[in-house]
Amino acid sequence: MARTLNFEIFQTDRRDDDIYLHLLVTVENVPHYDRPKYNVSRSLSELERLYVYLQGIAPEYILPPPPSRQSAFEAVPRMAARLLNAISQRPVLFISKAVYNFATGEFAFVPPNVPQRKSNKSVLSLIPSNFRDVDHFFEVAKTDTAHNDQNLRTMVRTTEKLARLTKDYSKAAGEVSSRFSGVSLNDDRLNSTFRKFSRAFQTVDDLSSMEAAYLALIYSEKTNLHIRWTEGADNALNNRLEALAGYEVAVKTTSKKVMAIERLKSSSNIRQDRVDQALEELSDAKNNEAESKELLKRLTDVLREEYTKYEEAQQVDMIKDMAGYAAREADLADRERAVWESLLQHT
Repeated sequence: MARTLNFEIFQTDRRDDDIYLHLLVTVENVPHYDRPKYNVSRSLSELERLYVYLQGIAPEYILPPPPSRQSAFEAVPRMAARLLNAISQRPVLFISKAVYNFATGEFAFVPPNVPQRKSNKSVLSLIPSNFRDVDHFFEVAKTDTAHNDQNLRTMVRTTEKLARLTKDYSKAAGEVSSRFSGVSLNDDRLNSTFRKFSRAFQTVDDLSSMEAAYLALIYSEKTNLHIRWTEGADNALNNRLEALAGYEVAVKTTSKKVMAIERLKSSSNIRQDRVDQALEELSDAKNNEAESKELLKRLTDVLREEYTKYEEAQQVDMIKDMAGYAAREADLADRERAVWESLLQHT
């Protein structure tokens, strides 16, 4: 029977400078779970710890990052569910002790034995500069991931600049509003018109101020999550590239050990202890080569599927984010236009 573990977020609340997810966890045929359902509350900080742990023990699985405490509150359930659903779809992850503790524990979640991995820079420094991936799929994926990361970082900088300009526009509208409100003439009708303009520019100030905050905090945060997602994909690709380089080194090592045996055979004075040592080293080299080959095959098979899923999921998510931004801008434009149309009708 199939193993299933599902998370349902039925409530969220903000407390203690964190956001808490109230989860209903349903389980079927998964070892160690003694009940079919669990009700647990987990904070975003705990969800972050689970994400970091799973990326550490299985970097070949490209998981969407969790929302941060700075994320828009109303967007937290969707972004948290995105990660929890990804875990539910990968049995190799949800059978782990860490997920069990997260899904069932009554106390604060701390992942067991968080693995310490080399940074990508130190790992990749061991790979020759002229080293190339023999698989076209992963070579293209590596190039695309680098481009995506660059484009996303450009989007963050552009959004930050737009937020500053919007904030300046808001400030200018507030100053104009203040000037209009301070005008006092002998003509009451003209004074009334100036007050209406003052209120209109004050509304524009309020709308622009909210938009500047949205751009600086919420939309930039969404883009930063996509950057983190892309970094996870890049880490996965680098992990496989390291395995490929390790396999090639193992093959060369085995070849050297075979050549050493051949040289011993051609020697006129063969010592048994040297023969025994050479045969033992060759056996170790062959075992290491077989293990390296198996690791490379596993990572290649998993990552080919994972990268395809990641690419499709991120595209869908980015389109949703951009559509949401466009809808917000359209609403903002309508509200500002309504201000000026109302002014025209009463002037």
